[in-house]
Amino acid sequence: MARYIDFKKVREQIDMEDLLSQYQLLPSLTHTKTGWQGSCPFTQKQSKQKPFKADTDKNLWKCFCSDCKAAGRKGGNTLDFIMAMEGCNIRQAAEKAVTWFNLDTSSKQKNQKSVNKQKTVVDIGREEVTENKPLTFKLKGLQADHPYFKKVGLLDSAVIEYFGLGYYPGKG
Repeated sequence: MARYIDFKKVREQIDMEDLLSQYQLLPSLTHTKTGWQGSCPFTQKQSKQKPFKADTDKNLWKCFCSDCKAAGRKGGNTLDFIMAMEGCNIRQAAEKAVTWFNLDTSSKQKNQKSVNKQKTVVDIGREEVTENKPLTFKLKGLQADHPYFKKVGLLDSAVIEYFGLGYYPGKG
């Protein structure tokens, strides 16, 4: 099973300048007030217009090249840049970034808090079983005789009532 990767956390840890350096693009780019600019790294087309810009403050990039081959992307964040350079999906891009920059992908503390709020964990030997807590309210005003139930084969009114099924004709 693949490990969990928090894309937002990975993206926040990657510095655009470090990423450009990883691809050895800095020598071919010109430093500006907000970042770097130069020829498109995807087409390697030399141009006086400098269609590629990378903002190091915002960790974003944009290519204004008309024939850019950035896999359908003309700009984005650091993970988008890796995806365009490598021709891969976001998960593969995040895995590459984690390896290249030795990033911290642990988010156990944040996830554990949300797990505790949402469900109760029962420990059975070495195996964890999760249970959903029952709702503390009951929906009212539901039409249990709605034609949809017949359409999907739910004909038993006891089952419909037991699960609290029904169509709500009101707002919301």
